[in-house]
Amino acid sequence: MTEFLLLAFSKRSISRFSPLHLFIGLSLSALSVNLVAQDPRSVPVPRSYFGLTVMRSRVKTPFDFGTVRVWDIWPKPDWSNSNPSAGVFDFSSLDTFLAANNNQSRDVIYTFGRTPQWASSQPTVTNGLEKHQPEMYAACQRWFKVAANPAKLAKILAKEYPDVKRISIDYALMEKAQNVIVADGAFEWDDLGAWPALARHLKQDAEGNAAVADFIHVDAARNIIFDARTKNRTPIAVVGLRDSILVQTDDAVLLAHKSQAQKIKELVKKLAEDARLKKLV
Repeated sequence: MTEFLLLAFSKRSISRFSPLHLFIGLSLSALSVNLVAQDPRSVPVPRSYFGLTVMRSRVKTPFDFGTVRVWDIWPKPDWSNSNPSAGVFDFSSLDTFLAANNNQSRDVIYTFGRTPQWASSQPTVTNGLEKHQPEMYAACQRWFKVAANPAKLAKILAKEYPDVKRISIDYALMEKAQNVIVADGAFEWDDLGAWPALARHLKQDAEGNAAVADFIHVDAARNIIFDARTKNRTPIAVVGLRDSILVQTDDAVLLAHKSQAQKIKELVKKLAEDARLKKLV
């Protein structure tokens, strides 16, 4: 654009510009010509064009980037930890994070994530857990404290998660919440909470068998056959079986009548109580 304006100036119009204006215009024109002459592929893209949203305070990547966005980052430079209560501030974690990125000449985009409870006009899931599921809330707090260390987190989850109370979020929180907004959804929905629901989404053969397996049968009908093995997936052969669920994994086989599918939860509970078999769940 600068080149066009300079070329369009007449001698009369040029006389109205100061030497400084002409110097700037001619300099921009020369720069524009230089850029146009270069192969775009040879011009490096500035590092500031590359940004990263981080989840941990120590970021190591095989590439360079000039901007970092903070969101749900550990350890704790979020709003709820930097401002735990009204008028109380602790910027130590945030200062450490900013200093680390400043040393790398990176710009930081701070997102006010994790609204502290005192500043929230609506209760959160965390509030709901604390009020209605205190044991689960306490467990989550223990996991949060070690979340920055994957090894420690894996260890504590392996120890505690199997004993966490089995309850759906509907019963645990949603039915007790006072700040829920319900909207109509123009989409198909199916709760795949039991094996019979899976059959509605699988292609069935002429006899109504829904199989995800190398399956062969004689006089079998309306069965759900699922092979979850990761190795040695030999064919599953069935004779005369009807209205049943057959699931095979690397270490166990499940056979149940479809009408009794809800009782599989009872079976899982029984397995968990057996010292020899609890490893299966």
